[in-house]
Amino acid sequence: MEFQVPPETAPYLVTSTRGVMWIEEPHPNDVVKAAVRQSVTPGEVYQELVKALITRGRDDQWGSVHPLTVEGVQAAIDHVEYYELGDVEVLVPHKPIAKGKRKPADPVTPLLTAMGLGSRPSSWVPPKHILIVPKDRTFVGVMATFGKGQVLAVIHNPARGIAIAC
Repeated sequence: MEFQVPPETAPYLVTSTRGVMWIEEPHPNDVVKAAVRQSVTPGEVYQELVKALITRGRDDQWGSVHPLTVEGVQAAIDHVEYYELGDVEVLVPHKPIAKGKRKPADPVTPLLTAMGLGSRPSSWVPPKHILIVPKDRTFVGVMATFGKGQVLAVIHNPARGIAIAC
């Protein structure tokens, strides 16, 4: 599928038929193409996207990936707020505990408590990760599902619109 994108928001992270891939600049008429992934859940695709964002953010030194510390979380918030994309949201792992299981060590909750930050649990955020994103997700892209096991994603503005503490 083709998506209209602002050219200044490159590079773009999109789904391909087998994974996720980077597109460095849009095609003519400011269009990028993404494929519908088959036999995956949105959570699986989100986790692939997060992994790719961490790798590229570190490799290209975007300043969007920080350690999972009070200072790192604050730096991640400051990173996204710097670009004035509106209010930010703090996304954290959603950790359902199986009956009879001990609660795993959780470094995220104490950090957020110490900082006085609210957060939104998301089932697809990997353990020991915090994502900072604009509340208005149109600044960072789109994900769509087309029936069971069919998912498509286009992430634009990844260097500015998403920061990760891990």
